[in-house]
Amino acid sequence: MTQEILVLKYSEKAHIIIGDTRAIKDEINRMGGRWNNYLTHPITKKKVKAWIISSKKYDRLVKFIEVRQDYKIVNEKSVVEADQQFFNNFDEMQIEDAYNRIS
Repeated sequence: MTQEILVLKYSEKAHIIIGDTRAIKDEINRMGGRWNNYLTHPITKKKVKAWIISSKKYDRLVKFIEVRQDYKIVNEKSVVEADQQFFNNFDEMQIEDAYNRIS
């Protein structure tokens, strides 16, 4: 079974990794990732438990996940579009602005 994980831009210097990462946690840690129980989701603004990793390591992280058969990175926009409650509170301009902030 393929695990889906979400990798989002958290700030100019960091990305977060959300999802069941137990099988790859050691590799994320070796890349410099740190587990954090108190992050704020960049889109929903809710508290999440996630890995945080330097944006400098983003390409390495993506390549590592792409070669694995058991993991795939979910497209950020499709995840946002699937969350209808999130979209119901905003007009089209605000939705595009929210997506642009995570891209």
